[in-house]
Amino acid sequence: MTSVFTSRKKRVDATLEFLTDRIPAALHTQLTQAVSLEAHKKNAGAYIRLDLGRDSDARRALRAILLCQYLLVDSRTDGKVTAWGKASFGTKASTKDYWKNRPVIDIIGGVKAYDKSGTVNLADKLDSLGTDPGDIVFAYNKMTRDTTNLGAREPICYQSIAFALWLSGRASLPWLSTWYASLNAGNCFQQLGPGDEIQLDQIDRILNLRGTVISFRAREIKGPQTVNHWAVITGEGNAVGSNTDGFNDAGSAEDGYQFIWGKRRFGKFDIQECIDACNASTKYSDSGGVRVAIHPFEAMDLW
Repeated sequence: MTSVFTSRKKRVDATLEFLTDRIPAALHTQLTQAVSLEAHKKNAGAYIRLDLGRDSDARRALRAILLCQYLLVDSRTDGKVTAWGKASFGTKASTKDYWKNRPVIDIIGGVKAYDKSGTVNLADKLDSLGTDPGDIVFAYNKMTRDTTNLGAREPICYQSIAFALWLSGRASLPWLSTWYASLNAGNCFQQLGPGDEIQLDQIDRILNLRGTVISFRAREIKGPQTVNHWAVITGEGNAVGSNTDGFNDAGSAEDGYQFIWGKRRFGKFDIQECIDACNASTKYSDSGGVRVAIHPFEAMDLW
């Protein structure tokens, strides 16, 4: 007689076999390693059990996306997803109900959202969203990278960077669920890397690094909230991001013109104008103006 554990183990093994060559190898390895302990495999096998019915690729795909949710979010096997991330993700029941009648190729798209091996250019992804990317409420367990929505009509700059990283395949869905809403001026450098500072007289050498993450912060560090802005370079001297509304005359000769923060509209801006405006404004002059850094993907903690 087949034991309950043997049935659960076979269910997991069959699901992993089904995913072979359907998802990136790195994600397949991650899932396989996550069930290397028998206890994890037993629990995972119970989690992905479906009601009796004819076996099919659609059912195998549904088990696959449930396996991803269990191993990489619900059970927090790797210890990285925070309680915040898990709570924001959605339930097993909602995942099952959403995906159960969808085509296999769509479900596999949902599985691939858990991977982080993509190399799509960030600027291309942000350009595809346009300047009015729509207003949706994130349902992380229902998302694929085919989305054309930014996730919120007026996200702050860290959020648009986080979403672009996920859309491009460089960040995992569990990472996005943990950090999209919880990135802030204090922790963004931990997640997105400290950056490589560029001397302002050499700024021309980065202006065409399309798809590169760029940050602006106070020259004299007086706390993370002092001039901390993030965007993605699009080339020809421009960058794109949110919380980016252009430049206004500050109303006095001393102030010159200043970069406007806080209205959160999504759009492009001139990098040099941003630097000049921040350095000219009395709002930031007591911090010595701004430093500019680019952020290599290799230094980011995107698991």
